[in-house]
Amino acid sequence: MKKYNLLCAIFVFSLLVWSNRLLAYTLTYTGLGYGSTVTLGIGGSSITTFAGEIAFGWTGATPSGFPSTFKGFCCELEQGLLTNTTVQILNTDSLTRRGNVPYTGSMAAWLYNKYEPTINNNADGAGLQIAIWKSLYDNDFDLSTGYFKVFTADAATLSAANRFLADLKASQGSSIATWFLGIGDSVNGQDVIGPYSSSFGYPAPEPGLISLLACASLSGVALIRKRNGRRP
Repeated sequence: MKKYNLLCAIFVFSLLVWSNRLLAYTLTYTGLGYGSTVTLGIGGSSITTFAGEIAFGWTGATPSGFPSTFKGFCCELEQGLLTNTTVQILNTDSLTRRGNVPYTGSMAAWLYNKYEPTINNNADGAGLQIAIWKSLYDNDFDLSTGYFKVFTADAATLSAANRFLADLKASQGSSIATWFLGIGDSVNGQDVIGPYSSSFGYPAPEPGLISLLACASLSGVALIRKRNGRRP
């Protein structure tokens, strides 16, 4: 009986862990930080948009380990910024904008983690955003060529973006941050890269947790069947 109760408790705990990881949260846009307007080329199309810090808070519950407000950066040029975006919280290991470009999420995370805390002017804010976009959409570091390129930006912004990308290239930077994935029926909202939480249950579990879930589930089902078999 004690063994049965223990396994049931593990099974219920496992389900709670997974349900927490799959919860959607509401990310709320509160304003713009440092940055500027730029004109970009993406996949043969031209787009003029703001490049730089975006300030966010939460509507409803703040997820475990995250600040109540933070500065993030766009990581999806194909979607517009909404006032309130329903998001699934993932880590950047699975973030890519083009399937044929590997490790894009880890490079964008490295740029965000290293440079976002240092941003204190418009050129650096816009330059970091451009560098993050380049790391996500291309596998080279030249802003004048590739799937993603810069058509117009002021000289200070281009200088900052090239500085960040040169550092990324030289260091082969890799890190982890948070991918706030916009979800919805028709208008998903813009995906955002932001700070990492060491206490939030991200949806990609470690192998040990997968084993725990599997053992708990199978053992729980086996015991339930065994107990049911004893009933008249």
